[in-house]
Amino acid sequence: MLTRSATNHSNHQRFLQISVRPRQRLILRKTRGSFRRGFNGRPQWEQSRTNTHFLFVTLVFRFLRVSRYGGPISDRTHHQDSLNMAKKHHATVILLWLLLAMGCAPAPTYVALPAPRAETPAINPPFSVRQKNWLSPANEGSCVHASLSTMLHWQNKFELAKWWRSKYSGGEWTDQLRRRLDNAQIPYAFTERANLQLLDDAHAFRRGALLWWKPSHCCNFVGWAKGTDGKIYACILDNNRTERYEFVERSEFHRQWAAYGGFALTTLYDPPSPPVFQSYKAVEDEWKW
Repeated sequence: MLTRSATNHSNHQRFLQISVRPRQRLILRKTRGSFRRGFNGRPQWEQSRTNTHFLFVTLVFRFLRVSRYGGPISDRTHHQDSLNMAKKHHATVILLWLLLAMGCAPAPTYVALPAPRAETPAINPPFSVRQKNWLSPANEGSCVHASLSTMLHWQNKFELAKWWRSKYSGGEWTDQLRRRLDNAQIPYAFTERANLQLLDDAHAFRRGALLWWKPSHCCNFVGWAKGTDGKIYACILDNNRTERYEFVERSEFHRQWAAYGGFALTTLYDPPSPPVFQSYKAVEDEWKW
């Protein structure tokens, strides 16, 4: 707000009062010049080049003071917070100067690395979760429940596998196993006709399966594997010998599986992700001066 001073000097000196904030005014002295009224009836200032420079320097000085203390000099209610903010600003400026002084490192070049050989078999439970066959109170083997527990462990259902093992043991047959799975609301898919498509899906989705294998026995199907002779082999994990896999050529496996009853079942939970490997390598370019 521009107001004309009430004092009238003989040398035509007048004072200009600029309202910066309430209860605080900055008084600038004008050596030469005059007031005139603009089109809106308000007084406008005609200044010389010297007054313009003086006004500019003064306002810049006040802006720096306000930026430093977070408010006008007379209003320092949050003085400590303003000092903390000023320190942060100083640290930021120093960091920028350091970055400019160090320069920019050259952008790295990435080269693709060869993919490692796929995990064999595709369903590869750790030794710690491979459940061994155990005897029930009636002195019966629990091969079906051991195979199911191994499969549930592989599919990240540890508590469910622990609950199943504590609840069931002994001999098992197809109808009773399915009924117990239905009562526990465990999703599954199965075949009773030696359908290889179910095992192909169990391999593709890395879920695995349990199946009737060997006389009066149940084992885990853990995927297909390609042999050095180029043939495809079925990988079998026997809960009586969990330290190694058994490999049977696909067509021979299909024939024997059908002879053992052709039953297989897979639960429909998510398996763990495949092993992670480094697919790219960063190669830094040398500086060229």
